[in-house]
Amino acid sequence: TVSDLERHLAQDADARGGAPVGSSLALLEAVASRYPDHAVRLVVGSDIIETGETARWHRWETLERRFSPIVVPRAGYGDQPGALPEISSARVRAALTEVPPPPWIYDVVPPQVLARLTDGGGDDRTAPVLVVGSGNAGTHLVSWLRGKGHDVRHRGARALLESPSDPAVVADVAAASAVWLLGRDAQIAGLGRALMAAGLPTSTPILHGAGAVPSGDVEGLAACREAGHPVGTLHPICALRAELSPGPVEEALFGIEGDARAVAWGHAVVGEERCLDLSGLDAHDRRRYHGACALAANHVAALEGLALDELSRLGLPRDVGTQAMRALMVSSMDTLRRLGFPRGVTGPVSRGDDAGVARHLAALSTTPAQVYAVLSGALKRRLLAAADRA
Repeated sequence: TVSDLERHLAQDADARGGAPVGSSLALLEAVASRYPDHAVRLVVGSDIIETGETARWHRWETLERRFSPIVVPRAGYGDQPGALPEISSARVRAALTEVPPPPWIYDVVPPQVLARLTDGGGDDRTAPVLVVGSGNAGTHLVSWLRGKGHDVRHRGARALLESPSDPAVVADVAAASAVWLLGRDAQIAGLGRALMAAGLPTSTPILHGAGAVPSGDVEGLAACREAGHPVGTLHPICALRAELSPGPVEEALFGIEGDARAVAWGHAVVGEERCLDLSGLDAHDRRRYHGACALAANHVAALEGLALDELSRLGLPRDVGTQAMRALMVSSMDTLRRLGFPRGVTGPVSRGDDAGVARHLAALSTTPAQVYAVLSGALKRRLLAAADRA
């Protein structure tokens, strides 16, 4: 339970019996007085005992007699099984005063916790972010970040690749708190080398936006990682076109993986709840992940085209047919989004109307019928599996 009891004691010397601010004895006595029917005990690490730190505690002997401390083994202070890691809040606090923090802190402090400690929970938007790439993703995400109040420096991929020593580029690189590479997949490794040539500090995380490339892969940012940079992936899972507003990003999730500090930056920027963890996926599995994204996103236009061709063969006007099919597809996706699977599925397959499906297959032209047969079969298997689970 989160409690403000320590704050109250710090402000009221009488309440803590004149004990120093932060006194564990005063805190334990206050807890015991609030919960008289409970046995109150203090949990400490074995390092507190082994190093003799208790000699500096306020009235340790009284605390020990009244609240019977539970001593938990800590690594480095005995060989007991189940020992806690050799790390402490005091050591973490000391590390966070260093600029930049020592590399070990990214291995022992969870990314989401580190984000809270280092930038107030990810809401420090004054630190500049360097975004590289002027294509669809770059244009969209720069606008989105600026709309969220971030200070964004934007550079084209070609400009960085061709002129990493340009004074303006060097200035943006030096000021960046993080770099997000949104150029083409084939440019990632070269952009990483250009950033290093421009003098990017090794403490600055570098993330790329490619779905199919692991951050530490030779085609990704392996050279940057070897040089000491935290590297990662932050892949927007949405369809982006430069000429449209950044609306899709507002509801999109992001694929994320990489080194702890890079992941912490990604969580801070987009929100941990909007991240799909890709850690553990090798190069082959990343291509499968990206292929699944492409399957869902890029083939809607093919289905629309097949449907429009059928309507045209019936003599129906293509412009009105286009309007009708797009409204139908949008409404279908919205229903699925709002109701989920399987409740959000409509049509004869969802009703178990095999005869209706057979009539459609008999009436459609060859290619639309073949696609319909494959998709209706896949949908039927998924619906049956959902019914079995229910």
